[in-house]
Amino acid sequence: AAAELAVKLSRVLGDQSALTTARPPTQTAVDLASLVDACVSECREAFAPEGVSVSILVQSVAPPIRSDRRSIELALLAVLQNSFEACASRGGGAVTVLLRREGANAEIEVSDDGGGVGEADKASLFEPFLSARRSSHGLGLGLSMSRRFLERIGGGLRVKSKGGYTAALLVVPLERELPN
Repeated sequence: AAAELAVKLSRVLGDQSALTTARPPTQTAVDLASLVDACVSECREAFAPEGVSVSILVQSVAPPIRSDRRSIELALLAVLQNSFEACASRGGGAVTVLLRREGANAEIEVSDDGGGVGEADKASLFEPFLSARRSSHGLGLGLSMSRRFLERIGGGLRVKSKGGYTAALLVVPLERELPN
């Protein structure tokens, strides 16, 4: 368990240092549909045991955008990991990823039926080092860092949870000068 935490922490802190203001985000062409596919495949392989199903729905295709691919990718991977681990801890479940265009933004909604977030934990979802998944060795950095990565490119992250279901909404601006 200690070795796993050390690996996760070094990966997270390494990614965080790569995205500090000392190294501004790099604007490149990003195809969100292919990025979502790649992130889901990576997380499915790494975190999804038998019994966890995954669906990707593309409601409206956003054109390739100019943004910092790594910021979007890191935020999405952390949210997906949370969903897969929540479902796995219950012995199975469903993760759904919906990509849609909403006005001047692209939205990536990741929802799961992994048990939801307790009322006591909702207020501290984005606080670093406060994890709602104490039993699964969560570090409490995923949502906090994801929100910051998205805010740096002019986007945001919101989370809703009710009745055993959780939905995270990643908002990515279609056009934005970097960094924010």
